[in-house]
Amino acid sequence: MKRLISLNKKNIVLCLIFPLLLTSCGEKKDKTEFIAKVNDSYLTKKDFAAAFDTTKLESSFKAEYLRNWVDREVLYQEALKDNIENDDEFKRLLEESKKELAKSFLIKKLLNNANISANQKELEKYYQDNKTDFVLFFDAYLFNIIKFKNEDKAIQFRNSAVEIGWNKAEVAFSNDQDKLSQNDNLFLYTHQFQSADLSNVIQELNPGEISIAIATGAKEYSVVQLSAKYFANDIPPLAAIRGEVEKRIVDKKKHEFLQNHIKELYAKYKIEIKN
Repeated sequence: MKRLISLNKKNIVLCLIFPLLLTSCGEKKDKTEFIAKVNDSYLTKKDFAAAFDTTKLESSFKAEYLRNWVDREVLYQEALKDNIENDDEFKRLLEESKKELAKSFLIKKLLNNANISANQKELEKYYQDNKTDFVLFFDAYLFNIIKFKNEDKAIQFRNSAVEIGWNKAEVAFSNDQDKLSQNDNLFLYTHQFQSADLSNVIQELNPGEISIAIATGAKEYSVVQLSAKYFANDIPPLAAIRGEVEKRIVDKKKHEFLQNHIKELYAKYKIEIKN
């Protein structure tokens, strides 16, 4: 991975804006738990953990991230010494960025409070009205998957699932400390699998069959159960693509909600547009 630093003035100014925004409104950090610092600017373990899943992060990426953080900080602090904060273009971009950030936070708050969802009747109607939109262009698979930190535990789960059934095995291992994650009814195209080994194994399974433990990453072992397989030009049933159908409905509702809210705001504020 190459480190790239643009010398374009506008790009540098944009890179400096967000550190300033965060610094101005951030809370005081615990300086004893830092993993990098430049003068009095600290990157804490908490900051880093909030940005990434550190249990799955490759050490090379972590090192690159830290170098980029230091690059940004030294440029930022040098910019302050060079009085960039008083540059007219910097002030303008800073104000625009504050407005964009505030707008994004407001939209997120509004949508969270609106709690927009889709009920079963809406899902069924949308699916029936738009069936042809869901024709598959590639082979796809509907499956359950569970991941563990070590191979022995993955094998234990697999044996249990074969003996008592997948759902009961999930319950039995629900609080297992070695479990990384579990997902039921995942729908993925062949090319969407991040692990070639997992892709190869699942293509060989029959519906209802449970795989062996598969190494799918560093200290990650997966077991899958195939529910169904679909082929290019098939239209999968609603149960298989429920998540995609729901997403489309919810996205449409969110758009309509925001547009209606903006119309209400137009009546609330004094607006004048000159041609």
